[in-house]
Amino acid sequence: MLSLIAMLLLYHFVWVDPTSTLTTFFVMMVFGVHAVSSSRLQAVIASVIGAVAFTLLLLAFAHPSFTLSWGATAFFIAYFGYMVVIVLIYVVRGGKVTRDKIFGAISVYFLIVYLWAFVYRFCFILDPLSFTGNKPLAAGALHVDFIFYSFGTITTLGFNDIKAVSDFARSLSMLETVTGNFYIAVLISRLVSAYSSAAEV
Repeated sequence: MLSLIAMLLLYHFVWVDPTSTLTTFFVMMVFGVHAVSSSRLQAVIASVIGAVAFTLLLLAFAHPSFTLSWGATAFFIAYFGYMVVIVLIYVVRGGKVTRDKIFGAISVYFLIVYLWAFVYRFCFILDPLSFTGNKPLAAGALHVDFIFYSFGTITTLGFNDIKAVSDFARSLSMLETVTGNFYIAVLISRLVSAYSSAAEV
């Protein structure tokens, strides 16, 4: 969880050029694999998906093309989606609500933000007119731009730097907002309440 938060706090410094971006993704994936390392199979699956995603991203920076950008984004969606599912299963499975489960639930929230950021990027690759911004949405800035947009959407702050234009992009944005609201209202609040009740006993 701390690595995800640190990446957001320092995003201006770690997303400024291809080398920093690649390093950032590599660090995130290493921490992600470590988070699921209690299960060897889960760690192997996360490692394989992450390795393919990182390799395609590296190639996309070296040789920009639609196919490489599309492929890298698709595998990052798969990677973050897989991480969300694995950590969420750990959080909601039976047993005592511990501090680790609370932190796990918060981590899932941040992972969802990154997942949606890549979904938006995927949408933008397929249709460059699906989003517009106060500044041109160039390929080199897509990662940080859509992470910024995803956080604004899931928290309902509605930053105006980037706007969803196409109907499909708007539908995705509404779906993320609903997902974020229900996640906070139902899961995290329930876990915190259960943890507090257990602590008082």
